[in-house]
Amino acid sequence: MICRGFVQGRAKNSFSVRPSFEYWGPWIGKNTRQSEMALNTEFEKAISAKSSTEAEVSMVSEDRLVDELMKQKVSTVRKLCKACNLDVKGSRMDLILRLRQEIKTRHSYDKIFQKIWGASESPRDFADLLLSWKHLPNVTVYDFARGLATHVNLRWPTVIPFKPHEGRLAASTPQNITAAQQNKLKISLPWLTVAKS
Repeated sequence: MICRGFVQGRAKNSFSVRPSFEYWGPWIGKNTRQSEMALNTEFEKAISAKSSTEAEVSMVSEDRLVDELMKQKVSTVRKLCKACNLDVKGSRMDLILRLRQEIKTRHSYDKIFQKIWGASESPRDFADLLLSWKHLPNVTVYDFARGLATHVNLRWPTVIPFKPHEGRLAASTPQNITAAQQNKLKISLPWLTVAKS
């Protein structure tokens, strides 16, 4: 995918590398990575004790988890209730309210989180990719941006890659939050302006 624009149509992609055990991240080309080693710290998820900041951020808020529950089909919500040994009878909202109460325990929280976001990658996985590159991109788009920014900044405290405002477009002041909620927050991004011809 990265070579799109460099290779015409269906021409042979000279950048392609067949995935194998040795090349788990073939998209990190030789001239774009920091060294001969590409990071893969997946194993650290299971054995490391997270710092309090990282633990706080990596744990998606209960409210966000409930918001995601609201997007799920009734059948999925029922399965989650069953997995948590909760009564599966009642309306969708009844089931979600039961799950919301259940989320307060760490074990159930983990179970529900895994069911909803189980297939997605963690900030650690994406950070491994970013930190393996020779140059960080100017803009990084990620579905859990705050978690990624905190994780990368904690792993590379001498540089703090996501700055200013921990990777946000503006400081998280009450005034900025209120303005954003009212769609009135204005941010100047002059480097994104392209002259029209």
